[in-house]
Amino acid sequence: MTRIDIAEVFEQIAVLMDLKGENPFKIRAYQSGARLLSSMSEEEYRAHIDLDDWDQVRGVGEALSSKIRTLHDTGKLEFYEQLKASVAPGLIEMLSIPGLGPKKIKALNEKLGITTIAELQLACQEGRVADLTGFGVKTEGKILLGIERREAYSKRHLWWNAAEVAEPIVKGLRGLPGVHRAEAAGSLRRGMETVGDLDFIVATEEVTAVMDWFCALPGLLEVTGRGDTKCSVRFESGLQADLRIVPQAQFAFALHHFTGSKDHNIQMRQRAIARGWSLSEWGLTPIEGKSSLPVPEIHSEKDLFAALGLQFIAPELREGLGEIEAAENGKLPALIEHGDLRGAFHNHTTESDGNHTLEEMAERAEHLGWEYLGIADHSTSSIQAHGLSEQRLLAQVAQIRSWNSTTPSRIHLFAGTECDILPDGQLDYDD
Repeated sequence: MTRIDIAEVFEQIAVLMDLKGENPFKIRAYQSGARLLSSMSEEEYRAHIDLDDWDQVRGVGEALSSKIRTLHDTGKLEFYEQLKASVAPGLIEMLSIPGLGPKKIKALNEKLGITTIAELQLACQEGRVADLTGFGVKTEGKILLGIERREAYSKRHLWWNAAEVAEPIVKGLRGLPGVHRAEAAGSLRRGMETVGDLDFIVATEEVTAVMDWFCALPGLLEVTGRGDTKCSVRFESGLQADLRIVPQAQFAFALHHFTGSKDHNIQMRQRAIARGWSLSEWGLTPIEGKSSLPVPEIHSEKDLFAALGLQFIAPELREGLGEIEAAENGKLPALIEHGDLRGAFHNHTTESDGNHTLEEMAERAEHLGWEYLGIADHSTSSIQAHGLSEQRLLAQVAQIRSWNSTTPSRIHLFAGTECDILPDGQLDYDD
């Protein structure tokens, strides 16, 4: 595990202990340990790992020292697993409800026996939560609203919709004074079909001004967190966005780290270790006593892959599914580009609910260099979409045949339909 991974485990331990009402001093010890690891430089962390002197670090006692070593070496911690098993999963899920922290969840569990979000929602609807000391009608209403929003927050968003939000943000960030580089990262950059949240990486010294701009974006529902170099916001659609600001020298490393999947990043770190280097979002550093190889200068992701003996791996391939081996052997596949598309089926015209006529669509498809276009307007029963009657469909088929036989065009039109299946199982058109 990396220091960031270990910090996250310590944060989770503190939350779980808080849910159980454990000793507040112990809880604070794990919270402090998490903050220490998060703020520590990679070089300092690596030095303590090599010397195994964590018990000498202020804020890290004997208990945390042994846990850091165990997590670093094995990636597992029995204490953490047992603690998770001792807390009802539903209580942990409740932490995703805005405004509901461990202490309130513990009170709900102890006083009302609530163990799931469904039980909490029912208790709020029945007014039982408002009667509890420290809650009230206003808090009860906020919890209900939080549960409602949670469904929107937890859903994934189509890549296309997420890209429409991200593109103007990237453009805006690049236009700010003092911004050297700005990119979107995460699953959006990898071109995944759906996106959980947005990640933006920015290289600048104007930290406060950039964060102020980001936290004032139009369409925001709330600013969910703001630190020294990172802030998180949520849009009215439920989509969350994180902004991370780094020095220019660390930009390539941060962009790579926050773009790749977990498996891809693990494999890249292992490859770096084999060369005697430690790779993280902060940089590439030598591991003391493990290598005499000098660390090359890294200005871009291309430099980073080259330093590890790899072809440049496009973001869309960074899933940990064999791309490392392919890049090592010079056998990465070519990605599909717009020029590879030959055509598209299932297109609607203005005959039903499309925005352009048959002729306009055919001409545009030809302009794109396509070879074919399939037309599939709605059938009769789709009244809301102005579905085609049998007579209108036959007329459209005749129009398509006429186009193909008389129009000097490289585009071939295919006639089709989006035909409803009726409640009795019959098709919307006669055979």
